[in-house]
Order: sequence, then C-alpha cells, then structure tokens
Amino acid sequence: MPVKKFILLSLVSYSLILGGQVIAKEQGKRPIIVPGNFKTVEEAVKSARAGDVIFIREGIYEEKNGLRLKDKLELIGEGPDKTKIKVGRQGIVAATDQGDLSNIIIKNLSLELESESVRLFGVNGFLLQNCVVTSNGILPCIEVNSSKNVQILNCTIANSWTGLSITYGPVELTIRNSIFYNNETGIRVSDSPMSGDTRGISPELLEAERKKPRDDIKISLFYNDFWNTRDCYNCDKGEFDISKDPEFIDPKKPDFRLDPGSPCINAGDPSPRYKASDGSRKNMGAFPFNDKNKNKIY
Repeated sequence: MPVKKFILLSLVSYSLILGGQVIAKEQGKRPIIVPGNFKTVEEAVKSARAGDVIFIREGIYEEKNGLRLKDKLELIGEGPDKTKIKVGRQGIVAATDQGDLSNIIIKNLSLELESESVRLFGVNGFLLQNCVVTSNGILPCIEVNSSKNVQILNCTIANSWTGLSITYGPVELTIRNSIFYNNETGIRVSDSPMSGDTRGISPELLEAERKKPRDDIKISLFYNDFWNTRDCYNCDKGEFDISKDPEFIDPKKPDFRLDPGSPCINAGDPSPRYKASDGSRKNMGAFPFNDKNKNKIY
C-alpha cells in the first residue's frame, strides 16, 4: 500500500475513534481504548463500569477466556473487516447472575467463536450491529434466552450448527438486514416445553403439543437473506426475507464483503429510519459497500 494512502487511512481510523470518544464523553460515558488503556479486550471488559464504551482498534485479538459483559457496556470496533476477536472457552456471556443487564451494544467488528456462543440470559436491551459472527460449525453463533428488546441489525451470521438458537422464553427479538449463510439451521426455536405428567398421552398428541407455537417467543424478521441453510425451525421467515446466494467475494477465505452482483446490495429495509447517512438504501449483511465497492457511512 502506498505510504500516503496508508497514512490517510490511519488518520481516518484515528479520527473515527477520537470522534467516538468525544461523543461518549458528551453522553456522560467513559471511553476506553484497546490497545491503549488496556492491551486486551478481556482486561478492558473486566475493568469497565456500567455505561463505559470500549473502542477496539484495528487488529486481531485472541481472548482465550471469553468475555462476560456488563450493564450498558458498549464494544465498538473499526469495522468487521478490521477489528476481529477470536473468542475461546466461555464465549461471550451477558447473564443476570451479574445483576441487571440492559442496553448492551456490540458494533462494527467480527467475532470468531471457538468454544462457546454469544449467550444472552435475562437481558433487557441488546444490539448487535454491523458484525460478522462465525463459529466452528458445531455450536450456535448466538443463543437468546429470557431476554427482551434484542436487535440484530446488518449482521452476517455464518458457518455454524445454528445461526441463532432460542430455548427459554420470554424472548422479544428483531432481526433486520442480516444474512444467515452456511448454517445447518438459520434460526432455531426449541419445541414447546412439556409440563406435568405425560404418561398415558399418545405419541401423536405429545408431538402435536411440542409443535404448538411458542406464545412466549416473539421474533420479527425484516429484509434478511437465508442461504445454504435450513431457514427456520419452529418460526417463520419474514414477508420480505429472501433465499438467494449473497455472492460474497470469497466465503472460503472468509471474505464476507458483497460482490458487485450480489442480490443483497441495496436490498435492506427501505424505511428512512434504516437508510445510510447519504440517503441510500442499506445492504443486507455486515458490510456497507455498494455496487461500485464504495464505502457507505452508516
């Protein structure tokens, strides 16, 4: 890369982080930089207070012990192709055994899960935005249980046994402008739990009871793509969801940016609320590139 271009990109990256720090301070939040204030993301998370914002610079971070998130914590990277976290052992956990948890944000990064999932238990308010989430193929990328106000926006969820799994309600979940790729199942909702003594009930009636819709699980799907995967188990795709090859540049590498011919370009929710800052319609998936491969600012 030419020196001038490298310096320009470095200055842009620095400006984005500096701007993020200013906004965080204006909102009364404490900004933390990794690396800078801390060498690892795990150290930053352990030291963070409720409401802190952790800015993670470009690089690959190996967090072998996983991450346990805190109330109102934000993790913000420089982009899913720039900030990559390899998560081991306990995965990423947000659970109410640590007290009330609300309004947690993970944004602009890639998560490579090696041993456990991103797991939510009893969270009220969680946003995963502009992220790539992959696993080793034998576990779910994301597990949502007994959590409300959960949003997954413009994410790419790939290479897993299940992209997103739900077992215990109540759950309120919205997924928008996202791509589920090469998962055995895109979204899986467990069968209705059986209560009481089931002895003497015929297998047919038991099976019908298990297949009843889950009143405690509310999933809203808008403008998502399910490809090379069983779309949904015990839930329905959204009216505007599609099943088309997203045509990534190189999914084996993996490079989940969209090829110029991708059907996911300019295919996200057209509502003004979800458009890019330049007024254009967003893509599906984690990467803000249009058909000319120019960056869109979200």
